[in-house]
Amino acid sequence: MAGRAAHLEAVSKRLIAGHNEADVIESALPIINKAVALFRSEGLPIAHIQHASSKKPEGSESWMIYEGVDTTDSDFHISKSFLDAFWQTQLDSHLSSLDVKALIVCGFLSEHCVLSTYRGAIQRGYRARVLEGGIASLSDEMTEFTLRLCEHVSLDGLGSMFTRRENGAR
Repeated sequence: MAGRAAHLEAVSKRLIAGHNEADVIESALPIINKAVALFRSEGLPIAHIQHASSKKPEGSESWMIYEGVDTTDSDFHISKSFLDAFWQTQLDSHLSSLDVKALIVCGFLSEHCVLSTYRGAIQRGYRARVLEGGIASLSDEMTEFTLRLCEHVSLDGLGSMFTRRENGAR
């Protein structure tokens, strides 16, 4: 990946009122955390995105990042009110200030926040990929739908991108 890359994720405690999201979140969490560890080992930025709404006000328990997500205070944390994490937030200016050119998008819900943020990244000129196994929805069909629409990369493929970069390849 020429230029710097960033890892973006949206994993709040509460996704959809009335649904038990723990199973959905737990299915993708190991892949997300492995990607986070890979980005940290490369010294690349990580952004945690939290969706605020009237049902999930900023600062509320349901707005908080899910407990199993590997997060640190040094990661970039951003609150959004729209499906696209770039819309009316400081995400684009933050990534631009770090010379980020490529993004790996993961999180929940695949057909809503992940897809919208992926498209928002593409519209702003980023090389974006969705992390296979690092997205989920309340419906497996919606996760597959999102993967069909987006360019995506596996965790192994992501690791080999960094290996090629270390060896001087682009």
